Amino acid sequence: MGAGYEIEYAYTPIGVYGISNAVKISSGIIHSCALLLDNRIKCWGGNLSGQLGNSDTTNRITPDYVTDLNNAIQISAGDHHTCAIIEDHSVKCWGLNKYGQLGNDSTTDSLVPVSVFEISTATQVSCGSIHTCA
Repeated sequence: MGAGYEIEYAYTPIGVYGISNAVKISSGIIHSCALLLDNRIKCWGGNLSGQLGNSDTTNRITPDYVTDLNNAIQISAGDHHTCAIIEDHSVKCWGLNKYGQLGNDSTTDSLVPVSVFEISTATQVSCGSIHTCA
């Protein structure tokens, strides 16, 4: 399949190791993230562009906390980036930024959450393949 990934299928639902208090979940093309009851986020899966938000690009088979983010209220995972709305209704994003999808006036990827410029009243965020809307 390429990129060192092997596909394994689960034909019945299974629990995610280390997550028992998820309130929302979102999946990208090769990663997933869960917003937890305590407003933190855990992500797992492919991390080629830093879309797990945990300071590195190591793939994770078990969920890991997003770095320095403990006040999220909504999440959305795109193909290779992830965004969250924060309690104050600002938006933070991390991962691939080739087309400016992190919204921080840059095209530099980020391994940790960065603030989206000039958004302070978001009620919904949605990540696409190479774009984001709030």
